[in-house]
Amino acid sequence: MLRPAPPRRRPFLLLGGLALACWLALLALALSTYRTPGAAELAAAHHRVAEYVAGIDAQRAACFADPDRPPDLAPGEGCGLPVRAEDVALDPYIVAEPYEFGRDAPDAVFWAAVVTGALGLLAGLRRSTTRFAAVVAGAAGFAVVGQVVAVGSAAFLHAVAGPADEWPEPWDLPVWDRLLPAAGRAVVLTVLLALLGVGVGRLARGRLLVAGGALAGWLGVETALWLLAPVATPWTPGGGVLSLLEEFGLFIPDHSRPEGPADTVHGFESGHLQATLVLAGWTAGLLLTAVVAARSGARRVPDERADSGSA
Repeated sequence: MLRPAPPRRRPFLLLGGLALACWLALLALALSTYRTPGAAELAAAHHRVAEYVAGIDAQRAACFADPDRPPDLAPGEGCGLPVRAEDVALDPYIVAEPYEFGRDAPDAVFWAAVVTGALGLLAGLRRSTTRFAAVVAGAAGFAVVGQVVAVGSAAFLHAVAGPADEWPEPWDLPVWDRLLPAAGRAVVLTVLLALLGVGVGRLARGRLLVAGGALAGWLGVETALWLLAPVATPWTPGGGVLSLLEEFGLFIPDHSRPEGPADTVHGFESGHLQATLVLAGWTAGLLLTAVVAARSGARRVPDERADSGSA
């Protein structure tokens, strides 16, 4: 007989169910969007490519046979380059959009980091605890699971809806050189956001509406800084989050300055290391403030009781 979950675990079970529902919805959407081109579609694409090449050859033949062709041109010049069918990509002639692991897996890892980071923040809001090591371990494990699920889902989609065996010009990308650093950044982001959520939750004393209002207000401040003072964004928690999500960090163009030589665009940037230190600094400051506020509140309660007893 199944026993009901303890009340303290129900919010985390709810968050886990939400994550599972998001994953199933995204997987269903991907399966309905991507598919492997069939043999008939590939044959039709090859036929259209052959017609295209034949048209190019006919144009070149007519050019060479033109009586007005300058006599000083070499026999193979002046009429364009020859085109071979094997050099023409089939993509424009195929309706089906296959799922390519090397091209699309980084996007899956990105969205997994977004989901685990957001859920880590929400889970942190629910935990008014000082056992920060447990929060770090749980958030890191959750982020690793999210990355494994994302890469596994990308491999599954490549297997069931990937390109055909004869797909030309396969994506020869060092994809693992991109996925592994992205997974590491996802773990760092989820851990820091979970700790940040713990700090906000402790300051709000477990009142989720107050914590949600504080986060919404800070999001408004971040948006105003982005629009009015983007130079400050790389040093804010939001700037750190965006930088850790982006493969090459955060860059905000500075349109108030003219472009430099060779079309150089000036702007405000934040690398991954800077983003980690900035977000960690904000998190540590918030946690320290929450701990100090909790201790001062605990001291105030006995003093109030003593005053009421003496009265």
